[in-house]
Amino acid sequence: MQRILPIKDGNNFRELGGYETTDGKTIKTHKVIRSGALNNLKSDDLAYLAKYGVKYDVDFRSNEECREKPDNLPSGTTYYWDPVLHFDEMDNTDTLATLQNDFAQNKHIGYEHMISVYHNMIKKPDANQAYRKFFDYLLMNDQPRQCLLFHCTSGKDRTGIGAILLLSALGVPENVIKQDYLLSNQTIQSVLTPLLQQVQQKSHNNETLITNIRNLLTVSEDYYQTAMDDIRDMSGNVINYLHEVIKVTDDEIEQLRQIYLM
Repeated sequence: MQRILPIKDGNNFRELGGYETTDGKTIKTHKVIRSGALNNLKSDDLAYLAKYGVKYDVDFRSNEECREKPDNLPSGTTYYWDPVLHFDEMDNTDTLATLQNDFAQNKHIGYEHMISVYHNMIKKPDANQAYRKFFDYLLMNDQPRQCLLFHCTSGKDRTGIGAILLLSALGVPENVIKQDYLLSNQTIQSVLTPLLQQVQQKSHNNETLITNIRNLLTVSEDYYQTAMDDIRDMSGNVINYLHEVIKVTDDEIEQLRQIYLM
């Protein structure tokens, strides 16, 4: 099936339907998709998403990101702002500019920064509350022929954790969940490659700076494992974490499976 959607002026738009669960069911298509930012979408992309059935747009970005680059919404779509972090720790170009000297001198800073971001997304109460709201929106999406889209800026970190939690709740095997998470590295190449070439030229091929920016703008098995280790340390497994930290009940998980599985 086509997992990466043909969006011209957006990145990392992906169908979550088609994944099989451990009990032999399958996630419905045209029901939930994940993506990067929507601010550059033009009429063709918006028409495509409207025809696809997108009725709910859940935006995990910070207030600053939303103010600077507001979503372009498909016709008939309801917007929900649900910030996971109250400032953007992944993609803010001002932050990159401010830290450029450090990034140029210490090749570990970008990686360490991202590890810290993943700790925050799993442990911070504000992030926990945002993902609880995300499940509320998922539970609202209970009518046929309607689809929920959830996104951040790049569609890889905040969105990646959201997808991990949702797919776990639906019973998708962990190895498949991890593969879906890592798929972001394939989808962002069209953006990442020219950016790194530009950095290479402007920095006179400073490999330390290039390494740091690559670590900021990609996903890695280490980032995934950081999140999973925190979840297991806090609750033992993802389902217990959903119960104890995100406050999703067994009844709600059953409702989600009724809505999203076939």
